Amino acid sequence: MPNNKRMDAKTLIEKLGGTAAVAVLANVKSPSVSGWKDSGRIPDDKLIRLALIAEKRKIATRKELFPHDYAAIWPDLAPKTFIRAGGVLVEDQRKAMRLNTKAM
Repeated sequence: MPNNKRMDAKTLIEKLGGTAAVAVLANVKSPSVSGWKDSGRIPDDKLIRLALIAEKRKIATRKELFPHDYAAIWPDLAPKTFIRAGGVLVEDQRKAMRLNTKAM
């Protein structure tokens, strides 16, 4: 699935087992899930919960379901930033500060 397009609500619901199954997973009543299918939109708070389940089941990744804001929702998925400190690339800014202090 392309990284720039979110899986549509109906497809995700069907892949997760259908209306009744998603209602249980999202802790809502089935008519709510039916409404999501009809409108083509799952509320973000419910989609965040379902994204974790979909990823675990290898249906879709969190990045695929939230292509534009996955890093804000799940910082562990954010691209890593490295800092040069004492001739070494480090990921943690505090560690970089300690290395720079030691190099002085």
